[in-house]
Amino acid sequence: MTRIYRILALIIGMALCASNLIGQTNAVKEIAREKGLELIQKIEKEYPNVHGEVEEYLNAYPQSPLADHIKFSYAVYCFNQGNYSAAGEQLELTNPRSLSRIQQQEYKFKLGYCQFRSGDNQEAKNTFSKIPYGKYRAAAMYYLGYINYMEHNFSGAIPLFEEAGTDAKFAESCKYYILESKFMLKDYNYVTSTGKGVFQQLGNNYKTQAARILSESYFAQNLPDEAQYYYELYALNAEKITEKDNFYSGMIAYTLKNYREAINSFEKVATPADSIGQSALYHMGQCYIQLKNKHKALESFRLAAQGNFDGGIKEDAFFNYAKLSFDIGKNIAPFEEYLAKFPASNAKWDEIHNYMGTAFLMGQEYEKAIAALGKIRTPQKQTARHLQKASFLRGLQLAESNSY
Repeated sequence: MTRIYRILALIIGMALCASNLIGQTNAVKEIAREKGLELIQKIEKEYPNVHGEVEEYLNAYPQSPLADHIKFSYAVYCFNQGNYSAAGEQLELTNPRSLSRIQQQEYKFKLGYCQFRSGDNQEAKNTFSKIPYGKYRAAAMYYLGYINYMEHNFSGAIPLFEEAGTDAKFAESCKYYILESKFMLKDYNYVTSTGKGVFQQLGNNYKTQAARILSESYFAQNLPDEAQYYYELYALNAEKITEKDNFYSGMIAYTLKNYREAINSFEKVATPADSIGQSALYHMGQCYIQLKNKHKALESFRLAAQGNFDGGIKEDAFFNYAKLSFDIGKNIAPFEEYLAKFPASNAKWDEIHNYMGTAFLMGQEYEKAIAALGKIRTPQKQTARHLQKASFLRGLQLAESNSY
């Protein structure tokens, strides 16, 4: 009997201990619950310096049912403060399954945005793609479209902007990015046909650049007057006029045959040190030709021929420089240099010697005319007539000087 009593006493003791432990555990859980709810309220009210309290709570109660809610609330707090790095870290530590459905949508969007801000675009795209519905769907599609836009996947960006644009918060931005994406895809007809209406709906943040896009689209469709109109709107509000802007302005004026205005724009970027400058010098030369200023044209072509960025411009500039050198001073050295620099240009060989022969003939330098015309490899009927005339007149010169 004594042994039985001892066993019963032991069982009763163990039960009392277990009861005490359960009581203590429940008390700890209740404390953790109360502190957790209090901390969540502080975070949501954006109390300053809550980081320490969050860290202290999670260290003290790592198994608390409120741990993930606290991590998520703190992540939202950091997100609202613009600290996307800290927000992303907390979201990565949070188990989204412990959150409500609405919170899960917010979790995915804010995690994707933090990944986007940290430069991890691929992860951001994956995260945004997992938001099929709800209040964050439009925002997710907007940033998903924007990432595609930044990666120059304009075809992929357009449908995403179209969906996001149904939300008023993103309507203006999406209209602009769709317009620019179409422009980058060289769909100039779309830009000019819809751009006027879009332009009127945009605010100043997008309007200036939209004017530039419209201008270039009209120019690409050979509508320089409209291109000039929208370029002037762009230039009026642009923070800075770039080298490309000045060159483009010059090209519009050149197309409109406003040669002096074109020269004013080209002069701002004219240098053989880069491709834009080389092209500007070449077109300046063309402008001066139209204005009958051969000396200025010669200098522009000479400098353009020094650039090594566009082979076609370099060769044609040198050819024009050589022609002008001959016109102004009958200097044939540039022609000889041209033929040495561009030996593959056989078509120019006959053109050059025909040009020189004709010029010498008109200048009554018949001996030089005969020498030049005689070098033509594929003579035409006109060449034969010029050579016959030069030979006859040279014969008369010799006869008059008794050089029989």
